[in-house]
Amino acid sequence: MVKALIFDSSSIISLTLNDLLFILKPLKEIYKGEFFITSQIKRELITIPSNIKRFELEVLMIKKLIEEGIIKVYNSDINELNKEVQSIMKIVNNTFKAKGEFIKIIHEGETSIIALRRILNKKNYEVNIIVDERVTRFICENSSNLQEILEHKLHTPIKKINNVLTEEKCTVLRSSELALIALEKGIINLPGNKKEVADALLYGLKYQGCAITREDIEKAKKMF
Repeated sequence: MVKALIFDSSSIISLTLNDLLFILKPLKEIYKGEFFITSQIKRELITIPSNIKRFELEVLMIKKLIEEGIIKVYNSDINELNKEVQSIMKIVNNTFKAKGEFIKIIHEGETSIIALRRILNKKNYEVNIIVDERVTRFICENSSNLQEILEHKLHTPIKKINNVLTEEKCTVLRSSELALIALEKGIINLPGNKKEVADALLYGLKYQGCAITREDIEKAKKMF
């Protein structure tokens, strides 16, 4: 069985902003599988920000990973993928209402990684996804709590109209888990003991968009 990790833009951005993209090549060698993004994610990471000076350096760093084949853009089954994306978005974005309006809680990019996972599962891949964004993770892992999460985020009562997307029942990892694995394997080598380095890594990722709580961080540090 071929193994694959599918990356959302959020996780790659978190790694980029913390100068941690270098961990992906050795992690892929250890993993012995494929690292994929979709064309929708490539658009978010490269096409859209490529002409914005603020993001130019990050775009080039990500482009290099793609050119080296460390991350691959999945270009097969495009019609099937796009059809699945639209189907998922229609269900999820017509599930909750606030103040009489449906809440758009998932966009094309993050939807595409869920859609690609379904496609690769049919091809007998062992697939997991990497996403730092909290709502997408709950859709995959624990959709029953989405209403509570949205009410807390939007500070307004939420009404559930339909049953949300069936949970994907897959392992959802974050950039924080990748960083901890890299630390454990000796890929990240910084001054200080590993508990101190783990603390610095996790808080660095947290403040650049990774949805990890302080409680998660304290628990994760106990492995070192």
